[in-house]
Amino acid sequence: MIIDKLENAELYENVHPGFAKVVEWLRTVADPDMPEGRHDIEGYEHLCRVYKWDKTSRPYDETPMEIHTKSIDFHFVMEGTEILGWEPIAEGEQAIGEKPEDDIIMYPDRNSQSFHLEQGDIYLIWPHEGHKSGCHFDKPYHVKKIVGKLLLE
Repeated sequence: MIIDKLENAELYENVHPGFAKVVEWLRTVADPDMPEGRHDIEGYEHLCRVYKWDKTSRPYDETPMEIHTKSIDFHFVMEGTEILGWEPIAEGEQAIGEKPEDDIIMYPDRNSQSFHLEQGDIYLIWPHEGHKSGCHFDKPYHVKKIVGKLLLE
């Protein structure tokens, strides 16, 4: 996992062929008021997909961990704050659910670490890393963010 600020994104442009293009798109096209949903980066559909989220946070203790097998997740907090939970998922760990159409496999939270993220923060999560994003501990809050899927296939 990598957590940093968007202003430092160039440090990580070699992690994936589509990373620099997503960063460029974030800086030139992304807008907190753009519609929710999928937004394609022309010419890069085979490398990455981006989604705009505009959501109320979820209770941390009630949210399972998830992994993705086909992409590296790249999150950018546009407005608001969120709590991110992270822990590696052990090989052979028993899944508690899945959403194959969204490349999500869910696992119980065994002993996750939490991170408080704010406007301007970015983070990258690799396929073997369990995570739960958009969470809160005490009371719900609102977050606007971009989630990039850096495709591995």
